Amino acid sequence: MQKYLVFYIAVALVVTVPILSGCAIGKRSVYLTDLPSKQILTIHHDTLIVKPQYTMNSAKCIYKINISVDNSQRKIYLSAVEALVRTNKPRSILELLLYPFTRPCKDIFHIKLCKYKVSEPNSFEYYWRDPDKKTTKLEIISYAQNENLNKTKLIRIFDGDTTSLFVREFEIDIRSKKVYFINPVMNYLDIKDGKPKYEIDVKREKWNKIIKSLSEINLLDYEIVTNENKGYGYSITYFFVDNTHKTHITQNEKALENLKEIIRLIRE
Repeated sequence: MQKYLVFYIAVALVVTVPILSGCAIGKRSVYLTDLPSKQILTIHHDTLIVKPQYTMNSAKCIYKINISVDNSQRKIYLSAVEALVRTNKPRSILELLLYPFTRPCKDIFHIKLCKYKVSEPNSFEYYWRDPDKKTTKLEIISYAQNENLNKTKLIRIFDGDTTSLFVREFEIDIRSKKVYFINPVMNYLDIKDGKPKYEIDVKREKWNKIIKSLSEINLLDYEIVTNENKGYGYSITYFFVDNTHKTHITQNEKALENLKEIIRLIRE
């Protein structure tokens, strides 16, 4: 029985591997129209973050992002290689055997632009290049929707956990690299020697994780609110060097999970 199994596996490999290596599947470039209409790019420092907007009905899935840079025109062109399988985990023995030859689907790409001698990436225009060379300009969101770390003094996040007795508010001081718990007003006014906020001990590794999670926030998943009351549940407020601020709320499940992850990192 084992001999037959080995024989069939060998036959499958002999037949399938040349087909996979010789055909265009998994090596074809992806048209922008193969993906949901709105593809958003994010810039954080010198890193271009690409998060393809897949759906269950997406015709194509991406394995690799290629870029070419035209420094003279300050333009960057992106093209994509189609994934062969839509999962990062083999789901059968055959997929496991063929996994080294496949190109799994990926849902996020971090591209270091310094490798391409790109300086001031925010000053570039970004385009998607189809296999037929047609180009489409892409929307760029720098950190905090073009309100990057250099312009951000503080970030405050409200924990909208309804099971908590008090609404918990956390402050992230971008410049001093410190994190605070904001004391609820009723507490520090009523308790002698109470402080408006208390510093939370955050080591460098945790700080880097918090900043990484903040950089992955896509504010297109949020809406700006002007009312200052804190009855929105989870929210994030950016305070800028010009003494202005903006509060954002969201109902997007992934965005909420990201905020909860930041809160978890702060509290753990």
